[in-house]
Amino acid sequence: MTKQCQALVGLLKAALAADGAGRARRIEAFISSVATSELAGVTKHEEEVLRDLAFDLDFYEPSESARAEAPEYFGEARLEREIRSTLALLGGNRL
Repeated sequence: MTKQCQALVGLLKAALAADGAGRARRIEAFISSVATSELAGVTKHEEEVLRDLAFDLDFYEPSESARAEAPEYFGEARLEREIRSTLALLGGNRL
């Protein structure tokens, strides 16, 4: 796993360990990092997996009332599944 990928995996692991506003901030930081970065030095596989996850996590909504307004938004359980699945794909699933 490349260093840049390791840093992004670190953000994901921190998000899993956090809750509430701390979790949301880490998810936002991950999405922003992937969206604004060229992901130089990551493998094609890593880039594809990270960009797919960033797209999916854009639909994470910690507020249950906000999720009720739009069916495409998801909460904590799916967030954790998405992150754990990505960590497994990247080989960084050891917490």
